Amino acid sequence: MLDVLMIRHGETYCNVEGRHTGWLDYSLTEKGFAQADRMGRYMQGLTFDRYYCSDIRRTRDTFAHIFGQRTDCEYSPLLRELNTGRCAGVTFAENERLYGEAYRVARKGMNFAAFDGEDMKDAEERAQAFLRQMEQLPGNVRRVACVSHALLIRIIAGAISGHSALALPMKLDNCHCTVYQLDDSGKWWIKAWNIQDPSAQTDLFAPDGNKTLR
Repeated sequence: MLDVLMIRHGETYCNVEGRHTGWLDYSLTEKGFAQADRMGRYMQGLTFDRYYCSDIRRTRDTFAHIFGQRTDCEYSPLLRELNTGRCAGVTFAENERLYGEAYRVARKGMNFAAFDGEDMKDAEERAQAFLRQMEQLPGNVRRVACVSHALLIRIIAGAISGHSALALPMKLDNCHCTVYQLDDSGKWWIKAWNIQDPSAQTDLFAPDGNKTLR
């Protein structure tokens, strides 16, 4: 049994200002750092066998405030947010003014290939590659911590549930945690979604905990 705890990064200035962040290295806000510090307090009672983090600044900063400066963390491009190309760093309103209907279509489908970015297929392939990496971990690895981005976490949920990531109705807040579980038969489950304090979920890691499979 493998539990994979995936934490969305803390609040950024792009989140506050309504901008696409994409692969740009924006920092966390003061609130974002405080969110990460709070998650770090929740995580103090949990032990992990492996650590992974998106290699973009906002996730790296979040990871450092939760887990400290660890030398055993793998900073992986597989965990990156969708690349929004020329739309990154620009507000939603300004993108709409600049590009009109082409931007509205791109944002609705999260397909920014026409703006020198990625489409959903690119991000889905990265998410699937990360799941395969988890499936290939040694059997003695039982709990993994990851810091990533909202869309990537949703894409993984979509892959497990069999639904489009864009159609999933659940929200995903900054510095909240989602737990995926790989059982001993090789099936993935969604065990918890968008929880603030994993340590308060006393049955979270019990074998008979509530979970959802596609």
